[in-house]
Amino acid sequence: MVKEDLIFFNEVRNNSVGFLHDNTKYSLKDNLKWFIGTNPKFFIVEDNGEPIGYFRTSKWVENTLYVGMDIHPKYRGIGYAKKSYNLFFKYLKKEYSVEEVFLEVLNTNKRAIHIYNKLGFTIIDLLPHNNKELSIKMKLKL
Repeated sequence: MVKEDLIFFNEVRNNSVGFLHDNTKYSLKDNLKWFIGTNPKFFIVEDNGEPIGYFRTSKWVENTLYVGMDIHPKYRGIGYAKKSYNLFFKYLKKEYSVEEVFLEVLNTNKRAIHIYNKLGFTIIDLLPHNNKELSIKMKLKL
């Protein structure tokens, strides 16, 4: 992801807050400050040159990292997530020698949990998140 992707990123992120651990809606100005200050390793997902979502990565330690994906609302529910994750995992393995990926998903995000199970993730921990939800920690060996 580059600075020019921030308008798209901001729109998708703010339309995904119901699925995220941090449900704060941020302004474009907030996200620009965050982007410049942290230089995150995020990756835009495209279909025929059109952005449809992005991958979030964090906690890069040796050959492991945390990953998550947010998809624009008009592209949800039509099969992009599983296909994109599979391609992204191949890319991470080839370009960065990643051997294992982790993620955390809210227990209320049934659609994402279903996809992660289909991808082969296994549950390794349940963590309290708030009074209503748990955070499910999962891992996948690539």
